[in-house]
Amino acid sequence: MGVDLLLRMDAARKRDVSAFLAEEGFVRSESIAPRPGWSYFFWFEEAEYRSTSGVEASLFPGSDDPGASASQLVLAVHAKSWASIHDIEKLNGVIRRARAQFGGRIDGDYGRNRYIPLWEDQSTPLSRGINRTHDKATEVLEALRFAAPDEKILRPSGADDDPISARVFEAVQRYDPARVVYNGLLPMLVAVLEHYFLHVFIVLAQHDPAAQSKVQQKKVPAKLTGEDLRRLANGEITVESIIAREYSFQSVSGLSATFREWFGIDLGKILAPRRRVLNRNGSLLDGLTTVIDDRHDVVHRLDLDRTLDRDGYLHNVALVAKIIETTSVALGTKYGFTVDQF
Repeated sequence: MGVDLLLRMDAARKRDVSAFLAEEGFVRSESIAPRPGWSYFFWFEEAEYRSTSGVEASLFPGSDDPGASASQLVLAVHAKSWASIHDIEKLNGVIRRARAQFGGRIDGDYGRNRYIPLWEDQSTPLSRGINRTHDKATEVLEALRFAAPDEKILRPSGADDDPISARVFEAVQRYDPARVVYNGLLPMLVAVLEHYFLHVFIVLAQHDPAAQSKVQQKKVPAKLTGEDLRRLANGEITVESIIAREYSFQSVSGLSATFREWFGIDLGKILAPRRRVLNRNGSLLDGLTTVIDDRHDVVHRLDLDRTLDRDGYLHNVALVAKIIETTSVALGTKYGFTVDQF
């Protein structure tokens, strides 16, 4: 699903159009099902979080296009349904400039020689950065939810009617191999939280005016390596991401202190209220503390919680999702945007 434009060119050479795409910032890419004589390209704009899907481009002979003649060369561009307005601007622009340089006829989803309509965009670099961070975390959480295997040792019907049988099966279920997997996935849940709060910090440090003043006053860490300086000069990392290295995003106290110091945000207040997650009620802050502590037990003590069943693991996944959602919504309220608005 998405939007498409085709440019059918009469006298263009493939190498010239390929060079044009390179000048436009496209890089060579691959296809799941490559076809002979086809070339594939991709463009994505990282700056200010402008892209959400990027733009795909294919270059192929007219003989593979029912609407073209065999002598023509076809440039096809595509953006996914979740493309940002910046992606669509690029999609339209590359076809417009290619036509100006090579000639040809445009066909697409909105008719002949018509471009993809744009819409009013109220997003900002800050809102796009938070939304992208939120979406990435949510996507991984969905994968972790579906990754949970079913338990292998199931209680037979009626086992709970007899207290002794119930205790026996409870003891046996503690050694269900699926429970080892649930414990093994706990570090991934904390990794999602760490990634989310780390990148939220970087986005806010880049675009919150008060935080930017602090960035300007911050001393550059003395431990920068030559590789750090090279990547910084090439735009592969930012000053804000270097500053973020000085903070821990795996402890509740560290998170709370960092966000209060830099942005005046009280994460404790945001997460303290009780929320219903699946069939349980509790403070998100307490839940965050528990998940981080459980991860610590697994990673540093090899201490497996044999009582962690599938329902408990799925509750943890839903808890992390609720923590992220609640934080993102609070940030939207503070900075004037809605989650997934673009």
